[in-house]
Amino acid sequence: MTDYYIWNKAQKLYEMITNTSQTKKDPDMRDRISMFQFARLHKVPEFGKLGSYFKADLELVFKNMIIKYDLRNNHIDLYGFFEAIEILASKIYKDETENTQGDNIGLFIDAAMVFFEDFLQKQ
Repeated sequence: MTDYYIWNKAQKLYEMITNTSQTKKDPDMRDRISMFQFARLHKVPEFGKLGSYFKADLELVFKNMIIKYDLRNNHIDLYGFFEAIEILASKIYKDETENTQGDNIGLFIDAAMVFFEDFLQKQ
């Protein structure tokens, strides 16, 4: 899978996540992901491999992106999201030794997109 294709799919996933819970969101933050939206990733069935620790991992990664990118508004942007999924994919698929980091990111995005497509249809 080419890098362009992976990040194109990641951008689509980002847009799907930002489209959840938009009714009360500040208009300036509509294109960013809140902690609440990001935490929905723990409901993706594929990510159950990590058990109950995954939700804590999500919170830590999210807060680290806020600190790293100096985002005082507590929402991550597209670049923070890209880095966050790189970190999370390496945690979830760490036992997949034959996969490259790109393969693991692709698996992460595919699993999350299936969940969010279904989630947005039900919303």
